[in-house]
Formats: sequence, C-alpha cells, structure tokens
Amino acid sequence: MHTVLSFGALNHTKTFRPLIIGCRQARLEAPDKPGSEVTVSAENSFVSFPPTLAAAEEVLAAFEARWDARFPMIGRKWRTNRANLTPFFDYPLEIRKVKYTTNAIEALNAQLRKVTGKRGSFPNPEAVRKVLYLAIIKASERWTRPVQDWPAALNHLAIVIPGRLPA
Repeated sequence: MHTVLSFGALNHTKTFRPLIIGCRQARLEAPDKPGSEVTVSAENSFVSFPPTLAAAEEVLAAFEARWDARFPMIGRKWRTNRANLTPFFDYPLEIRKVKYTTNAIEALNAQLRKVTGKRGSFPNPEAVRKVLYLAIIKASERWTRPVQDWPAALNHLAIVIPGRLPA
C-alpha cells in the first residue's frame, strides 16, 4: 500500500511540473521519427539522472553539441527554462525520479480522452462527471504495479519534509 502524499509539500512543484511538460513538448519541434531518441536523451540526461546541477549543465552542453544543428529548439527550450528547473536539483535523486515521472498521469489522461472522445456531446455536466468517474474506476483496476523506487523516495521525503508523513 502506498502512502498518499501531495508533492505540493515540496516547494517548487507548482512551477516545476508545467515547465517539465513544456520542455517535453519540445519533441514536437523535432518532427522526423528517426530523431525521436533525441527527446528521450534530453529529458533523461538533463533532468533526472545527473547528481548535481553542474553535471546536468555538462550533459545539456554535450546534448546541444550533438543535436543543435538538427534540432535547435529542444536545447533552447531547456536553456530558456533552466533557471526555473534548477530548484529541482535541491532534492535527492530518489525524490527527483518519483517527482519527475508523468507516465501514470499521461496514461490516465489518455484513458479520459478516450472515453470523452467517443461521444459527440453530453446532455449535461453530470453526464460528463459520471463517465469520467467510471473511467477512473476502470483505470484504477489496472494499477497493480508499485511506484518504482518508492520506498527510497519515501525515506528521503521523510528527511526533506519532516513531520508531514504519517507514521
């Protein structure tokens, strides 16, 4: 069983999440399929895995040296938002991995879009609520895998935000 924790308890979550999603959307500026590994390389190497901000800067510089001639907007978008992304490096790697993961959110959003897209219109707001509620219930039945590295992240969260986690 997972401990329910809002990442709003961490200071920079409200500014960080939209920035990461915006930077991830930079892949739309890399239109050809053979370059799809470019975005994954940029996301994983710059945001999640370097242990320090200095190491992340080096990785981003290497990424730009390799790919800027072909995809200049990806590196530029990360550089533009760099100042707002730096607080993310204040947290340990275990917290960053859990906080950065958006796959579960994106999967749920896809399910919700799927059920609402099938219908042309809804007779009233209550009908929309019912359809979305049932879609969330159905999607939650498939959530059987635990969050990767959650115990380690939970231990670090107990250190970073003491007194906010249930015993």
